Amino acid sequence: MMMNNRKYDAVLFDMDGTILDTVPLIVESFQHTFMKHLGHYEDEQKIIAGIGLPLETVFADYSQTDRDAMMKTYVEHNVELLPTHIGLFIGMPALFEKLKQAGIKLGIVTSKRLSSAMGSIEPFGLEHYFDLIQAKEATTKHKPDPEPLLHAMSELDVSDPKRVVYVGDSLFDMLCARNAGCYAAMVDWTRMDKNQIKVWKPDFWIDDLDEFYNWVVNQ
Repeated sequence: MMMNNRKYDAVLFDMDGTILDTVPLIVESFQHTFMKHLGHYEDEQKIIAGIGLPLETVFADYSQTDRDAMMKTYVEHNVELLPTHIGLFIGMPALFEKLKQAGIKLGIVTSKRLSSAMGSIEPFGLEHYFDLIQAKEATTKHKPDPEPLLHAMSELDVSDPKRVVYVGDSLFDMLCARNAGCYAAMVDWTRMDKNQIKVWKPDFWIDDLDEFYNWVVNQ
């Protein structure tokens, strides 16, 4: 029987800003919500810095009483613009296909609600690549807490966090991986503060998808 000498069993991906170019849509949805409920726009960099947190957490910082109404406004506006304001980062489907052929388990771990997550990936036909699509509802704690990754590992029947890579674009993704004991790979196309992320020394900085594939499969 041939032994599996591969270092990693699973690669898990954040979705927004990592697989899909959704950051402009997210910013627009937040600004629409802030103007409607608060009467002003918010600093764009502040909005971007908070991407990756659940909507409840973000809007609770602005208003406890209007939080649910703000979430409703955000989701309705986001869904309305989704078909024309979202893109897929070049090369991702090919990467998924190669990793699957190499026997790597693939998953998405996102802070979005499942309906929103599926509504984002289904237009691109990506869902069949993944052994797991895990959204906000799956856990009680969220990034940067390790629970989302630990839960995903359990669902994929992977017990050793050192055999898991989490790919993301934000500091929340970076810290979630660190807290779970997984390896962290950050994408170079992030719109977040790269220097802030690099302080935490990601295990791999993805600026070439072929190099990342080789790092995962051929170590």
